[in-house]
Amino acid sequence: MAERSGRSRWSAAPSGKKNGAKSAKKKAPTPAKARKRSAPHALGAGVGALVEALGLPIGDAPVTPPAPTPPKTPGRGVERVVRGAVNGTSLRIAVICSRMHGQITTRLLAGARSQLALRHVPQSTTTIVWVPGVFEIPLAARALAFSGDVDAVVCLGASVRIDATQADPVVAAVAHGCEQVQLESGIPVAFGVLATADAPQAVELSGGRFGNRGADAVDSAIEMVSLLRALSPGVIVPIRPEVTVEPVDAGPDREDPVGEPERPPAADLEPGPPD
Repeated sequence: MAERSGRSRWSAAPSGKKNGAKSAKKKAPTPAKARKRSAPHALGAGVGALVEALGLPIGDAPVTPPAPTPPKTPGRGVERVVRGAVNGTSLRIAVICSRMHGQITTRLLAGARSQLALRHVPQSTTTIVWVPGVFEIPLAARALAFSGDVDAVVCLGASVRIDATQADPVVAAVAHGCEQVQLESGIPVAFGVLATADAPQAVELSGGRFGNRGADAVDSAIEMVSLLRALSPGVIVPIRPEVTVEPVDAGPDREDPVGEPERPPAADLEPGPPD
């Protein structure tokens, strides 16, 4: 068999023409084929860039949950902010000023008047009330608040403490009284009573380096009037306490002589039985 074929099965193939011809027949791909082959690679690169741009997870990368969205309020989707305006046009303001420490309280009153003019409060609707001392301020404020003739009350006064290490109980009582007046009446009561350790400190707070507490109290009163009108429908009406006056029963109609005392009944004048 080996002699017939001239070579065995295991003999090396001659460096013939068949293998060489096959290798020579491989040609470079045409441009059209090249484009078809590269299209999937280009598509894969585009998808990868899109995934990276969108921040999507790739493979086994951990997935980050999105941040929670804050709840939206019904309506426009924004919170409601209410703030009073500092415009005193057509407002009726009453200013109570204490005569005690007049050299200080007159400065507070001057600052309050300047601020009233700056906020366009007419002089015709401004009332100035003088009281003897700071302790009388809450009573005068209550009378004004329940009169229905004012929209806000400004309280001005000064108290110079002898012992600066302790709180002033008088000013604390005045503050509590003014608080009760505005809570019961619904009328803003601005507190501009100073409690200082000495007179120079009070001067600095009544038009000195630290401003004027009288002007600050006016701004607080005007802003609170505007704020309360925005929070409640219509103009706030003071709650007047109802006072019931019952007639006194004078008894049977009879005329007693003036100055003559009543005599006891005759039975009371008789002597009792003997023991």
